[in-house]
Amino acid sequence: MSNFSRLPLRLKLVISFVITFLIILIPTTILFANIALTRSLDDAKALLSLLTDQVLINVEQTISSTEKQIFNIYSSLNIPDLMRAVSSFELTNRQSLQNLEYSVNLMVTEAYPYDFVLVRTLNGQEIHTGEKIFNGDAVYDSARKLLDRFTEDTWKWIRAEDNSVYLIQKVYALAPLTHVGNIVLRISDTKLFTLGEETGQLDCSLLLFDKDKNHILTSGFLNQEEQALISKTVRENGLSQGFHTWLGSEFYVVIKQSNYWSM
Repeated sequence: MSNFSRLPLRLKLVISFVITFLIILIPTTILFANIALTRSLDDAKALLSLLTDQVLINVEQTISSTEKQIFNIYSSLNIPDLMRAVSSFELTNRQSLQNLEYSVNLMVTEAYPYDFVLVRTLNGQEIHTGEKIFNGDAVYDSARKLLDRFTEDTWKWIRAEDNSVYLIQKVYALAPLTHVGNIVLRISDTKLFTLGEETGQLDCSLLLFDKDKNHILTSGFLNQEEQALISKTVRENGLSQGFHTWLGSEFYVVIKQSNYWSM
């Protein structure tokens, strides 16, 4: 301070101005930086919320249209009546079984969002299209296990142990209305669910759960371990909107729900 008092007045004023300017500038800069960061984070949260809401609507519409499309396909191929015929006749009647096999194979083409079909009649006869895909025997075995546990009266979407997505439904023949068996299809999720380039641009992932909190679909950067931990959190504790940490990484979670699905 003694040295400062000996300085010329002009230099004292300059030094005082610089110190005062820095004292004002630094806190102001920090304040505005925090405001900008908060606004940026709020904008990102709002964008994620809007994206999640819109994708959930799109996925619900896709699921509904897919279910209707599959119903129309197997109905147009007369599969319900053929399944009833197979269940009605003795196993020695090969013609009914051959007709059913022919129609089931016609269901699988590049135009449709599935690559495997298995039908099981009430008398236990099974027809599948595993020969059309790689590792068809393993897919057939997985589909059979899902059918063994299936008791629903409506469409059921299932994520299998190998992360494949299957769709199962009871099949009914008309006139008279009769339950004739079940059908299971392996869904090509990359073909069916295009969840948007926004997942990459925003560095986010989207996870779809059914009403029983079962994880069905994922789009984005999450690895299998992270998906498993998030799914476990949803099943056991529920998941609240906000910040969460899994495997040392922090995530901001947005939740949207409908009557049957949540994302």
